[in-house]
Amino acid sequence: MLKFTNVIKILAVAICYALIAHFTHLYGTENGIVGVIRPMTGLGLAAVLLGGRNYLAAVFLGSFFINMLTLNNAFAAFAIATGSTLEVAVISNVLKRDHSFNFAFTKLRDFIFLLKTTFGDCIIAAVIGVTTLYAIGFLASEEITKNLLHWWMGDVLGILLITPFILVVYAYKVNPHHVQHNPVKKIALILLAAFINQVVFFGWFHESLGVVARDYWLFPLLILGGRQLGVRGVTFILLITGTQALIGAVQHIGYFANDLEKTQLLGYWIYMISLSIGAMSAVTNLDEQSQKLSTIQEQLHCNLDELHYYKFALDQHALVTITDIQGTITNANLKFCEISGYKKSELLGKNHRIFNSGVHSEEFFTALYQCITHGKTWRGEICNRAKNGNLYWIAATIVPLLNKDGKPTQYISIRTDITERKKNEEMIHQLAFYDALTHLANRRLLIDRLERAIIASERTKEYGVLMFLDLDKFKPLNDTFGHQAGDALLIEVAQRLNHCVRKMDTVARFGGDEFVVLLNELGADGVEAKKTAWAIAEKIRLTLAQPYQLKVDGKIIEHQCTSSIGVVDFIGVTKSQDDLLKQADDAMYQTKHSGRNAIHFFEL
Repeated sequence: MLKFTNVIKILAVAICYALIAHFTHLYGTENGIVGVIRPMTGLGLAAVLLGGRNYLAAVFLGSFFINMLTLNNAFAAFAIATGSTLEVAVISNVLKRDHSFNFAFTKLRDFIFLLKTTFGDCIIAAVIGVTTLYAIGFLASEEITKNLLHWWMGDVLGILLITPFILVVYAYKVNPHHVQHNPVKKIALILLAAFINQVVFFGWFHESLGVVARDYWLFPLLILGGRQLGVRGVTFILLITGTQALIGAVQHIGYFANDLEKTQLLGYWIYMISLSIGAMSAVTNLDEQSQKLSTIQEQLHCNLDELHYYKFALDQHALVTITDIQGTITNANLKFCEISGYKKSELLGKNHRIFNSGVHSEEFFTALYQCITHGKTWRGEICNRAKNGNLYWIAATIVPLLNKDGKPTQYISIRTDITERKKNEEMIHQLAFYDALTHLANRRLLIDRLERAIIASERTKEYGVLMFLDLDKFKPLNDTFGHQAGDALLIEVAQRLNHCVRKMDTVARFGGDEFVVLLNELGADGVEAKKTAWAIAEKIRLTLAQPYQLKVDGKIIEHQCTSSIGVVDFIGVTKSQDDLLKQADDAMYQTKHSGRNAIHFFEL
């Protein structure tokens, strides 16, 4: 079902179609219907190519309305509108069916394809329209051939002038990284073309230039200046030239002053068709040459036969992208598009940075690029971000393709999706080394880090400290409000502990309401190390003693909870991890026995 906004757009196109047709019938035709220029056909075709088949309704409505207004015959208006709509539908279908046809007209073949299709299929509306006019008595039999030819000529010229201009403007708007042209030179050339048009088609400076002012002046400008103008500039100049020349002919001034009476604008038509073909052929050929083929495409072309079967097999399993040396994507296979969430058209021309997940450091990517820019293959695991924001993991192999000098010319990235494996690994790691409730390190991870801290202390000769702490009044909270309240308290305690220590330190839940804090690298001075440990322990004691607001079953429970802390220091391998844990535990129980909410250092 059409949205309201789409209906409005279709009606707007229909109105524009009818208005253009009205002025064309009024000033560009001999009998008020048939002429050698029909710009509304070009508008209709562009609308259908860009907006889809729904815009065929705009062509029909616009054509029906203007022909009803002109002929005052519903049957004739309906038949002519049907012919115009059918013609646009056939041409648009032929163009869209060729997937290599590019709206930006970046290659000469794009314009030739449009030209060939237009010349062949524009006869549809002409046959239906002229037959209808003859059937209602609007045309005499001897006028059929001339009007059939003029109608066909009008649709051909209308499409060649209007359709490329609209398509190119749209294509460059949505995909602007085509060949860039100097805007100052482009504007200067457009202004020069407009001035030449005024001289040739409006008789400016007729007394001094009238003898030499000829229609061929535009040919060298468009052909030689095509490189600076680009396709957009050329289509725009063709449009304003066609408009200025037609206005001059209607007003009986300039080069085509007598063309309307003598040939019914046949000379105008031949001129505009010749100018369009010459200018568009030149500029598309220049644009095509200006767009350099990437070295990876050349390499693939040279080895196409050999790589065809390998590529097919690879595409069934792996995610493949090809980039130039700046990391700009030049190709991507379907499997990569599926996992990344991007269409291929959205990826081409984009840099690989669009997948950056933020998981990896700059050093990670620096090492990667140093590896491949030196011609070496890089292998590793990367976390990417899909279009929808989800993260996914890939095992990647990036292979640089080298030229004869050993310099990388492009990179082929072959990846496999390992997201599920990473999730499972993360889950196993989380279950193995972290407490499920508080997400703190568990006993196993603490033992491992304590062992590493002892070894590091032996090497650096710096002190470390182990704190063992137990919550006071935890059991009454559990007994009174249930385990949910106890769990809420443990979670809050874990968060407070993490805010009291450095990132390099470890906070672990040892079991129940017991927690362990491991401090590393406190310096080589034992006295200063103890002072630092005491300060951190006191910070922990005061922080944990602050009142708690626990949310349980939608209710807020206020709770006051203190802690008993035992501390032991170590340096080197003079004490085992079991000894340290036991001594810290003994110091903590000494705190309990002496009244709780205090700190004790272990003393032999």
